[in-house]
Amino acid sequence: MLFKKKIIAYCKFGFIGVASNLISFSLFTILISFHYKIETSAATGMAAGVINTYTMSRLFLKEKVIRHSISRLILFLSYYTVSILLTSKSIDKITEIYKISHNVSWIFCVFIASIFNFVFVNEVALKNKK
Repeated sequence: MLFKKKIIAYCKFGFIGVASNLISFSLFTILISFHYKIETSAATGMAAGVINTYTMSRLFLKEKVIRHSISRLILFLSYYTVSILLTSKSIDKITEIYKISHNVSWIFCVFIASIFNFVFVNEVALKNKK
């Protein structure tokens, strides 16, 4: 039964992740088209995705709405601030070092970050207290 719950949680997180990444990538692409820096575009897009992730995770990842708390919100914001800064810097550096498309760099870096984000959101930030 626990295995089934974990699979369902992964599927829900996958849906939330896809939606958040579509928002993030769309905003990233729009800002790049307006000649904003890669780091700025990536960070702005990811911030929009994080807001979506937080909202949707509270509603759909758990079986009941997880209440806000100041400590939970500070933890969530702290983690994602660091995550956004590291990921956006990595996108810029990978694009520069390997001379590849910023879109490819974005996909690679966001994929890696998504794995860590799942663990953080599911097991730390929105974990139900027993």
